[in-house]
Amino acid sequence: MAEGLSRLPRLDGRRIGVVTGVSMRALMPELLAQLTERTGATFEMLVMENSLFGPTTTTAGLLVGADIHRALHDRRDFDLALIPAETINENGVFLDDQRFIDVRESLPIPVYPSYDFIDALVHEGDADARGAHAA
Repeated sequence: MAEGLSRLPRLDGRRIGVVTGVSMRALMPELLAQLTERTGATFEMLVMENSLFGPTTTTAGLLVGADIHRALHDRRDFDLALIPAETINENGVFLDDQRFIDVRESLPIPVYPSYDFIDALVHEGDADARGAHAA
């Protein structure tokens, strides 16, 4: 992760939601602090309980579409949100049979599946750069 951080753009002023499972609650703050330091963005962790398998299933990768929707359906205060890429199979479907595209389109903000944050955030500065050149 440390070497990947250097590839991230500055995202000053951006607010980014990070949906995760209960088991990551203790580990995530240190990681999000590193991301904040490198990018200037504000990251907010949204810890979700698994609605399909119940509270004893705490792995982020087993969250389902309903959990993602519940976490983000009223969060217009974020510029974007990241969800665990492992929650979606190769056909773009969560374990509760909801399609990622349907969940994403039902939410008020852009949502990106991510394996390590860097994979989703490395291109976020590209839109800002294009906008600056267009003016």
